[in-house]
Amino acid sequence: MYKKYFYLCSTLMYLCVLSRVHAQGVEEVRQLGASLDQFSLTFLAKTSRQIGDTINIALSPYTIWSLLNIIREGALENTAVELENTLGIPSNQDKDLFRRNFQILGKYLSRKNNVDVTLETTNSIFTAADQELKSTYLQVVERFYQAEILPVDFRNIKEAINTINNRVSNATKGRIPNLVKEGDIQNADVFISSVLFFKGLWANQFNKSATTREAFYDENGKEIGKVDMMNSFDIYPFSMILSNTATAVELAYKGNMSMIAILPKQGITLQSVLDNLAEQPFSNILDALDRSMIDFGDDPVYIHIPKFSITSDLTINAILYEMGIHDLFNADRANLLGMFNHYLYVSRILQRAEIQVDEEGTVASAATGANIQNKTRPPRFLANRPFAYFIVDKLSRAIIFAGKFSQP
Repeated sequence: MYKKYFYLCSTLMYLCVLSRVHAQGVEEVRQLGASLDQFSLTFLAKTSRQIGDTINIALSPYTIWSLLNIIREGALENTAVELENTLGIPSNQDKDLFRRNFQILGKYLSRKNNVDVTLETTNSIFTAADQELKSTYLQVVERFYQAEILPVDFRNIKEAINTINNRVSNATKGRIPNLVKEGDIQNADVFISSVLFFKGLWANQFNKSATTREAFYDENGKEIGKVDMMNSFDIYPFSMILSNTATAVELAYKGNMSMIAILPKQGITLQSVLDNLAEQPFSNILDALDRSMIDFGDDPVYIHIPKFSITSDLTINAILYEMGIHDLFNADRANLLGMFNHYLYVSRILQRAEIQVDEEGTVASAATGANIQNKTRPPRFLANRPFAYFIVDKLSRAIIFAGKFSQP
C-alpha cells in the first residue's frame, strides 16, 4: 500500500523564568504533569544513553510530548495505542477531560508580555493544499491544542522552507531562524511544529564579580576544560536523593518556575542517575526539596554552577521507537485516518533546542531517600563535573526543559 508521509518538528528556546499561575484545576493539571514528567525522564535517559556520556544535551520534552499528542488525536488502532502507552496516557482516560486539562496546562504555561517573564508555546500544522484535515480533528486541535493550520506549497521547496522558518523564528524571537533545510521537508505533505520560547530571571541573581574561572572534570576525575563558575552562598532547597547517590538543588526563577540541578555523588555516573530518575515519579524529588526548606529553611548553601550554553539538533525517531512508538514510522502500519482520509506516516521527527544559563537567568528557549545530612557545616553543591538540569513549572510540576552538561 502506497503511503505519503510528513514531518514533525519540536523546537525549543529557553531564556530565564518568572511565572504567575492561576489556581484552578491544580490537581487535574498535576496529574497531566505527572504523565509528562515520566515521559520526560525516560526520554532524557534514553537520549543520553544514545548520544554518549560526553555530549551536552538541551531538549524540551514538553514540546515533543505536545506534538505527539496532536498526532495521537488523529491516530487509530495500534498506532494510537502505542502513542498512548509511550505518552503515559491510560487507555481508559476520558478524552474530553484530557483535552480540557491539556488546555488548562497550556494556559498555565503561557505567560506573554510580562515584564519579568515570557513563556510562549506555538503549535503549527503546515499542510499542502491537497492534504485536507478532517473537520472533527481540526476542531479538536484548534480548540484544545491551540494549533494553527497554515497552507504551504511543498512543491516550492524554498517557499515552504521560508514559511516554516519564518514562523519558528518569530515564535522564538529570532533565536532559531533556520529550523529546517531542504532535505528536512523533501517530499513532505504535512509539517507539524511545536515551539516553545522561555525568558525570565533568577529570583536571586548571581553576583557577576563572584564568577571565577575553574576546572571542570569528567566522571573519572580528569580535568577536561575550564568553565566560568557562578558562585553563591544563600538559602536554597537542597537534598540528597536517590538513596544518597545524588544531590539536588533548586534554583528559583521569579515566580513559579525553577531549575532543578542534580549532581551525582563522586563515583556514580550521571547515566545511572538518569536511569534511576526514570524509574520513579519526579514529584519525589520536588517533595524532598520542599521538605528541606521546612527542616533547614534558615540554613544557607554554597552553590557553584557553571555558566553554559547548549544547542542540540536531534532526529528522535530511534529514541521514540525504543520507547514503544513503532507503527507511526512504518508506511505499511501507520494509521492516521482520524486526521486524513488517506494513509500517511511520519518519516522524521526533529527537535532543535537551545539553552543559555548565566548570572541573570536562563535563556532557552520511586520513593526517594530524601535523607538530609545533619548540617554541622554549610552544604556545598559543586557542579564541576557532569550534572543534569530540569526546568519545572512548580504549580503543575511539569518538566518543560531538560538536559545535561558534561563537557565545557
